[in-house]
Amino acid sequence: MSEFTDEKFDHFLNTQQLCGFHTDWSLYEVDDLNTKHPFPEGCEVVYLKGEHWGDHDQIVPVEGDTWVDLWRAADQAILGSGDSHHCFIEEFTLTNGNQLVLRTGS
Repeated sequence: MSEFTDEKFDHFLNTQQLCGFHTDWSLYEVDDLNTKHPFPEGCEVVYLKGEHWGDHDQIVPVEGDTWVDLWRAADQAILGSGDSHHCFIEEFTLTNGNQLVLRTGS
């Protein structure tokens, strides 16, 4: 696992502010959010009802191949759920070939 440094914190915070994200990136093994993520092209973030306090699953396509693009989709899924308490993006698990199940923390 990659070390969490002041530089990495600043990079995450600057990206959050620049993109207007309402969520927090907590995948510290990612060093540069502008690099390509390892997931399949055309994947989608799936935020299951059991993982948040909202009423419905949220499914958001990932438009692009960088970690920032993945954060953008996760941010939209979290906002769409209506659950503002669970705002820390902690894990993506690939299922069904192209679905990334999102796990969050508070």
